Amino acid sequence: MVGKGQRWGEVVKVYVNLLVHCKASPVYTCTFFPDQRIYVVCVVRPLVLFSFSMPRTKVHPHLPARSPTNFPHFHEQRLLLYATDPPTPHLDQLNTTVTMTKYSTDPQWSDVVPLPTDEGGPNPLAAIAYSPEYEEAMSYLRAVMAANEHSDRVLDLTEHIIDLNPAHYTVWLYRASTLFALQADLREELEWISDTARAHQKNYQIWNHRMMVVGELGDPAGEREFVEEMFGLDGKNYHVWSYRQWLVRRFELWGDEEFAFVAKMLEKDVRNNSVWNYRWFLVNGREDEGIKGVTDDKVKQREIEFATSAVGKAPQNPSPWNYLRGISKASGDNLKELKGLAVQYADTSKPDGVRSSHALDLLADILADEDKQHAGQVLDLLAITYDPIRRNYWEYRKGLLGLESATAAAA
Repeated sequence: MVGKGQRWGEVVKVYVNLLVHCKASPVYTCTFFPDQRIYVVCVVRPLVLFSFSMPRTKVHPHLPARSPTNFPHFHEQRLLLYATDPPTPHLDQLNTTVTMTKYSTDPQWSDVVPLPTDEGGPNPLAAIAYSPEYEEAMSYLRAVMAANEHSDRVLDLTEHIIDLNPAHYTVWLYRASTLFALQADLREELEWISDTARAHQKNYQIWNHRMMVVGELGDPAGEREFVEEMFGLDGKNYHVWSYRQWLVRRFELWGDEEFAFVAKMLEKDVRNNSVWNYRWFLVNGREDEGIKGVTDDKVKQREIEFATSAVGKAPQNPSPWNYLRGISKASGDNLKELKGLAVQYADTSKPDGVRSSHALDLLADILADEDKQHAGQVLDLLAITYDPIRRNYWEYRKGLLGLESATAAAA
C-alpha cells in the first residue's frame, strides 16, 4: 500500500513482483493509456493467468507508451509509480507480492538519498536480477560510501548485505575500514566472523577480513583453535590453510606446536595432501630469511624418515611419494638415493612384489638413467596392469626413452 500524504512528483518505490511458478516462461506486458491507468497482463501463451490495472496513478513522464507486443519480457518487472495526493492508490487487491522497503521507511536512514544501480539506462540489455531487498541495501551502501560515512549504522548495513551476499568483497573492505575508523570491539567482530565462516566455509573474503581484523588486534589468541575447528568441518579447505600460513608468518608461530598439529592432522587422514603441503611450508618457508629447510642435511634426513614412515602406512598414497620427490629436488640430491625405497614397494622380480604404482613411477624415473629397457618394462607394468587408466601417458613416457610402446609392439 502506498502511504498517504504523498505529494505530486514525489517518487514512491513500489516493487511489484510478478512471479509465476509454471513450466512455461511467462511474458509480462504493460500498456500505458491516456487515462493514466497502467494495465499489466501476465500471459503464458495461450492462457492469460492474471491481469490488473492500477488506477489513480500518474505515469512517469519519461516512460514511453508501449504495446503488449513490444514490451520487454521479464520474470520480474519493477514498476515505478508516482502517487497522487489524496486519494492514495491501494495495491492490496492485486494478485501480486508487494515488498515494502527496509531502509526507506526507517527513520534512522531518512537523511540518506540512496544511489540506485546504474546498469545502462531504463532498458539495460542484460540487467542482473537482484532481489528488491539486496538492490535497496546496496543503493544505501553506495550512498554512505560516497559520503565516506563510518558509523554503527554502516556496520549494520554491511552485516545485512553480507548476509545476502557473503562474496561481495567491496562490502567486506568497507566494513573493515569502518571498524577501524570507529575503533570498534574487534573481539566482538571475530565472534561474528566465526559464525559467518561456519555458514560459508568456502568463502575467501571472510578469511581476508579475518586477517585484517586479527592483524589490527596484533594478537592471535584463540585463532589456531578456531582454525582447527574449521578443519573439523573440512580438512582440505584451501582458504583456511592459507589463513593458517598467514598466522604462522605474521606472528612467528614456527615452533613445535605447529609440527604437532601436522602430525595430528595426518593421524586423522594420512592422504590429506593439504597437510603435506603445509608441512612443506613449515619446513621450507623461511629459506628467504636464511633459515634452511631440506637444504640442511639434518632437516632433510628427518623429513625423509617422516615421509618414509607415512609410505609404510599407505603405500598407494601419492602424497608422501611426492613429498620425497620434492625433498630430492629442493636439496639437489639424485633420485637414485630413493631407489631402495622404490624397490621395497615395487619389486618387479617378484610376482606380488608391486605394492604401489607410485613406487613404480619413481623406479621408472630412476632407471631411465641406468637401464632404459628395464625402465620401459616398468612403464609397461603401469600401462597394462597397475594404472591402465593413464595408459597413454605411460606410453608417452616410454616414447621419451626412445622405446616402442607395448601397443605398437603387439601390432
